[in-house]
Amino acid sequence: SVLLEANQRIEPLQGEFSEITVRIPVGMELIKLEGTRYREHRIESQDQSLVRVLFDTDNRTAASPIDLKWLLRNRIPPDQSKIQIGGFEVEKGRIQSGIVVVRVTGAYRVQRLETQDRNVVRESLAGLDRMTNPSVPGASDPSNIVGVYRVLEQPFQLVLELKKIDAYVSAEQPQYVAHFSGNSLELEATYVLQVARGTVDNFVLDWPEWKKAGWSIDGCHVRRISDREDENSDLQYDITLDSSEKDAVEVQPAEPVSGHIQIRLVAHRPIESGVQGAQIQFPELRNASSDKGVLVATLADNLDFDSKPAGTTTIRPLDPPRISSELLAEKQDHRRMAYQLNNFRSGLNIRTTVKPPSLSVESTTVVRSSERGLNLEQSLSYSISYQRFSQLMVWVPTSWIESCEYRLSTGEELRPVLTQTTEAGYQQVRLPLEKTRSGNFQLQLRAQIDESELSRSSELQILLARPSEERLSRSRLQTQNLGGIDFSVDDDLWTLESGSDNVPFWTSPTVASQVRARVKLFPDTPTSGIVVSRAFIQTTVDGVGQEYHAGTFLLRGVRGKIRITLPEGSELARTRVRNTEISAASIPDLKNTYEVSLPSLIGAGSEGEMVMECDFTHKRQFGTGFFHSVDSKLVSFGAGESWREVVWELILPPDENLFRSPKQLNPLYRWKLNGPLFTRVNSSDTESLLKWVGAVSQDRPNLNPEGWNKYVMSRFGSVPAVQFVTIRRHLIIAVGAGCSLFFTVLLMNFPVMRHVLVFWVVGTLIATLSLWYPEPVILFLQPALIGFALGLLSSIGQLWWRRRSKPQIEGKTSAIFWRSSIAAPSRERATAPPSSVQPSTSLRGSAPVGHSGLQS
Repeated sequence: SVLLEANQRIEPLQGEFSEITVRIPVGMELIKLEGTRYREHRIESQDQSLVRVLFDTDNRTAASPIDLKWLLRNRIPPDQSKIQIGGFEVEKGRIQSGIVVVRVTGAYRVQRLETQDRNVVRESLAGLDRMTNPSVPGASDPSNIVGVYRVLEQPFQLVLELKKIDAYVSAEQPQYVAHFSGNSLELEATYVLQVARGTVDNFVLDWPEWKKAGWSIDGCHVRRISDREDENSDLQYDITLDSSEKDAVEVQPAEPVSGHIQIRLVAHRPIESGVQGAQIQFPELRNASSDKGVLVATLADNLDFDSKPAGTTTIRPLDPPRISSELLAEKQDHRRMAYQLNNFRSGLNIRTTVKPPSLSVESTTVVRSSERGLNLEQSLSYSISYQRFSQLMVWVPTSWIESCEYRLSTGEELRPVLTQTTEAGYQQVRLPLEKTRSGNFQLQLRAQIDESELSRSSELQILLARPSEERLSRSRLQTQNLGGIDFSVDDDLWTLESGSDNVPFWTSPTVASQVRARVKLFPDTPTSGIVVSRAFIQTTVDGVGQEYHAGTFLLRGVRGKIRITLPEGSELARTRVRNTEISAASIPDLKNTYEVSLPSLIGAGSEGEMVMECDFTHKRQFGTGFFHSVDSKLVSFGAGESWREVVWELILPPDENLFRSPKQLNPLYRWKLNGPLFTRVNSSDTESLLKWVGAVSQDRPNLNPEGWNKYVMSRFGSVPAVQFVTIRRHLIIAVGAGCSLFFTVLLMNFPVMRHVLVFWVVGTLIATLSLWYPEPVILFLQPALIGFALGLLSSIGQLWWRRRSKPQIEGKTSAIFWRSSIAAPSRERATAPPSSVQPSTSLRGSAPVGHSGLQS
């Protein structure tokens, strides 16, 4: 349609008037008319284009102008492309002029047909600023103005041709969300497209035989989406749905759409479970088709789902993507699967099967020590398939009822409801859930056994919670941080096993609701049973035999006192807890044993966990040989101590190298090329290891000298006494390079040593030694290569000198001058005197071959 908005000013040249007659454009419908002194208007019955406008005569002013505002509309037939603009001619008007502004808001291109115009000239857009009386409608917003024309006189005629712009539509891959229940399938199809230019009047969804398949459309929505947050950014279009065709669905918005558009179609169809299967096809947007799509399928709790591509369709499983879907939000708690669809016009063959519900529960109980006795933390791991639970029913020991805490692994705390059902030593508890649950989740229960009960008898019977469904498939019991308590299981239903971290635990394949255990307290040694979770030992050895050992320990099970036993011959330097230095009292009856009392402000952390630093020194007499031995041993924290992971760092002077690491420790360094030589590089530096063990401060004396050699090693579990063997650097160079140089001299002076068998024997010997002693072989091999290179250079120099010492060349040819003795014939030797001397003979090579002169 064409909407014509006109502002008209009429000025009387002389006299007064109470009415005027205006001719409006032919075919236009007058929608609204208003103005100054306007009273009413009448359309002539004989000529619908003539409008008689009446004015109020009571408030008239002589020679005052009259402003009228016109609003007209004309509907253009689809087959018509020309628009003729004219009119607003005032009868008996002497001077009539004006301005016509053409504004396009739809997807049209406007072209002027100048040959059919009359009394109209084109005006520049800048000319609108000069047209203040009357004001031009919409001149303040020139964004959609495509033409400005000046009317010279009446009657005038402006003819424009409209050409619709073809829309350019690009679309993302469609997203389909399908929910399968026992007897129906719900489908939500979402299409996101961009109309870059022009507008779209309707959308067509190709859906082969959708009515025959039993689909029913529940709704369809078309809206414009935007990233802006203003209220007009999202626009919902009124639509008309045409579902008369059997293979397509047409969506007709009430007005042309453009920009970023989202189309959402919701439908459902019946489906039977357990039969051979059914084929489902997905609606495809014809305006911007895509060969790829995403399908997210959600299933009812009791269904199993199987899908196979049909025809040319191919599918690939995906991780469920994040999709904005009302159906997916409604079914968010259900099982879901995602697929990438390719060439999905043929659809999928699907089959659903109703499955019986299944439930299995595994129990894991952790026993920890506390200040009041033992803490029991039991986790019931539920695995629920093909059903949902809105509540949990659990048999809880009556001794737990008052102090037991119930929560899920997600942190949700559950409020117990006691039922009237009881049995020997147990009370049934109902735990309502905030939302229904299926799949895998954990129920955590916490209870306490007082120390008074532990001290009554060495035998302890521990009751455990169990699910009311009696589906407990496996039970597991393990201990952690049992400071001052010796705990063991004495029950035929439980079997002792060992995990990957060498931590013992007990398992029961049956429904074990109780455990018979033996418990022993250590009242006289309060520090017994300490667990060293992590330990970082730094040993610094100087060149005169002084050793400084700095240990950082992450301890668990500490109750208030720590007893430390140092290796024999050691002296305690300092002890610190949480960056605060604490004095240690020596125990007279126990050699090298100290006791540290923890102040209340420092005390142990959660579950008796704390970080302690203990430094001690040791003096030993180094020998004068090239090899040195460093014997080291860990400190002891009393009876029943348990070590988990130990990292040891050995720090040596620059001229001292580690010959080989102890067999009890695993190296945490690797050989790396550093310039021309290979050196050992640690995988972790000192700073990161201190953070790993939990040290608060990192200021340790005499432990980080510049240029010193550092070697990091580790071990799981307790470390027995270890021996570090070191060697002086000049010995490495002397032995390695000397042996290699000696071998090179033998090769150059004795040809028999250059036999291939000799090289094979030497190579085999080196390879064999590297299997048992890799570090010493690498240490000696590097200077050996240098010695071998020096020997080769020496041999090359000797050969070069021998060539220079040979007789010089004479003449231009390659002949050589020399003197030699030539024996006389046998007859002459027989007659010659015995004392006669044979004459010398010279052979000059400068003579031609075959013509050598023989002189005597």
